[in-house]
Amino acid sequence: MASEIFERGALVKSLAGHDEGEVLVIIEVVDGNYVLIANGRTRKVNNPKRKKTKHIKLLNTKIDLEHFEKNGGLTDGDIQKAIKETIKKIGG
Repeated sequence: MASEIFERGALVKSLAGHDEGEVLVIIEVVDGNYVLIANGRTRKVNNPKRKKTKHIKLLNTKIDLEHFEKNGGLTDGDIQKAIKETIKKIGG
């Protein structure tokens, strides 16, 4: 796991907790052990979940959060739509 690089906008799958199996987006990297994640439904952009990096798996795809922020701000709907479209592209 130490070789994985967690970065803002990366899609991840939760491996543990109440959100196990869900696909979420990294909103912010807190430090080497924690990230803030959201999915726009159960975890909103304005109240992201703090999660240990050892409890998530990178999905090798990324959403351009800066694009949304430049065009009126990042919303829960943006996150939901981006996750749905990305999962469809990668065949999940």
